[in-house]
Amino acid sequence: MRGIIRWRPDNRPGFGECEGDRAPDNFAHRGKDSGVWAAMEAAFSTKIPQNFTSTEVDGKRSCFLIGANSCIMAGMENRLTFNQCTLPLLDKLFGLRRVLELPALTNWLAEGAKVSLSELDHSKLADLHELLWINADSWNEQELSLHFIGPIFSMVKFSKIYSYNLFAGRHIETTVQGYLLAGEPDGLIASGYYEPEIPYFAFAEYKRQRDPSGDPAGQALAAMLVGQTLNGHQHPVYGAYVVGREWYFMALYEQHYAVSRGHNALQTDELADILRILKQLKAIIIALTA
Repeated sequence: MRGIIRWRPDNRPGFGECEGDRAPDNFAHRGKDSGVWAAMEAAFSTKIPQNFTSTEVDGKRSCFLIGANSCIMAGMENRLTFNQCTLPLLDKLFGLRRVLELPALTNWLAEGAKVSLSELDHSKLADLHELLWINADSWNEQELSLHFIGPIFSMVKFSKIYSYNLFAGRHIETTVQGYLLAGEPDGLIASGYYEPEIPYFAFAEYKRQRDPSGDPAGQALAAMLVGQTLNGHQHPVYGAYVVGREWYFMALYEQHYAVSRGHNALQTDELADILRILKQLKAIIIALTA
């Protein structure tokens, strides 16, 4: 959640803003002797009046009672990290509906099936297939990403200077229907060069079907929701998640999303399909950034 403290220019309580995962422990106290108070002043680059007072009402949707002769209630914005998100939770909070077919996903996969691969592509895939076959049951998530997933994305070269780029572990956030959605996707293709701006594609990778910190489909969809909000709902947002050897592709448009069947990277023909789908994704992104 994002905390809000407020003060007025005349040194009576009024309006200002403080961000953080939770309200500071001593938000209900006054005085300038605490480290939290000094940290807040540093964050605001201003002095907080000594007579500022606030009262925390509850911990979940914390509120502060502020004011001189009357009480002004300043709420806390609900915050969700991507790791907290599951498909059922996102459906419930944002009115999303999973559908069997979504044109954005259907067209992406259909056009991807037509993509031609070079002899060099097939040679590189053969090497990656051998690596996966040897190590699929022993690699942890970082090793799977380093030795297998990263090299596949590198074959497609998702990068054009000052246009779009492939990012990893970069923070993105925005407010969606009153909830601050925030996190660091495993992979992100977005406009921007040095840092992501508007996401077109979000990627999550898990070694197991369910991770203690969340579920892969929910994490990817949450990042896609951020992308949809940032692009103003102008076009679909794409995504994928990998669970071990299985790759699943996703698309989101307005309130509907769809998920493909799993593509088993240990099957040589399906591994080739994965690369074709990613190459078609690049064509989609080029069209969106033209």
